[in-house]
Amino acid sequence: MLSFRKSKSSIASLIAVMSLAIPSQVEGAYNLVGEGLCQPAIGVQYSHIAKSGVQTEDECYNACLGINNGANPNFRGFSYLGVTGLRSPNSGNCLCHYDAGYLPPVESTGSEWTQRFDPQAEFGASGPIGAWDGQSDLGCYAYSA
Repeated sequence: MLSFRKSKSSIASLIAVMSLAIPSQVEGAYNLVGEGLCQPAIGVQYSHIAKSGVQTEDECYNACLGINNGANPNFRGFSYLGVTGLRSPNSGNCLCHYDAGYLPPVESTGSEWTQRFDPQAEFGASGPIGAWDGQSDLGCYAYSA
């Protein structure tokens, strides 16, 4: 029979080991995969919607999931531009990426989403994030359900 002796040092050791295995982001949520706009392959773009005034990556992630209560299976991830970025204020600093042709309906997003980009399916992209365009002021975050 195995036994476990509870002591302050064994509990502290267990906590230290467990903290090494816990990712910096919420597991099953999102992970930073590269710099720039997220793409499934080099040279093609997802459809996206953009929102300005977002302060953190967590806020961007939650804003994207808040659309349709996260019920869009074609949501692939997001690109986030920190508030110190030099983009035009109306272009948005949180971009939620979807497979081409699968943007959520306008009525489900609200007026705070200031930009919609939806290339025709034959020119757009679909599938998991596999590339990013290298813009140093953006982070590309993949969503994992």
